[in-house]
Amino acid sequence: MSEGVTEYNLRGMERLPMSDTLKNNLALVTGASKGIGRAICVELANAGYRVIINYRSDEAGAAETLALVKNSGSDGRVVQFDVTDHNATQDAIEQIIKADGAIDTLINNAGITADGLFIMMPRKDWDKVIETSLNGFYNVTRPVLE
Repeated sequence: MSEGVTEYNLRGMERLPMSDTLKNNLALVTGASKGIGRAICVELANAGYRVIINYRSDEAGAAETLALVKNSGSDGRVVQFDVTDHNATQDAIEQIIKADGAIDTLINNAGITADGLFIMMPRKDWDKVIETSLNGFYNVTRPVLE
């Protein structure tokens, strides 16, 4: 059991330990080549999940995440797609489901920041943030739920 991943009893909102019934479930984590996405993958692996590690451009980072998942004794694989590309995302998720079965847990972690003062943010930077954070969420979540 991993202390980092928990379930919640929604009626009482009390925190429960991860149950064995969730082991071997399939999780897809977007933006998983580093940082928070990597940490989430490792915690899910420690809890017994099979982990699909998504990345857009950092193939080496995704491979490092996969090594950490496997070192946790869990199974996983790396899948490259850009969450802002609707068709590529839908195709990738269809292939994941065909190869690995239903996605039980989805972590929409992919995101970008355009650091700086909002008043000085160019429209193109704003559009990139919205495309990744909002449209990317839609592009990934919709085919998982279908």
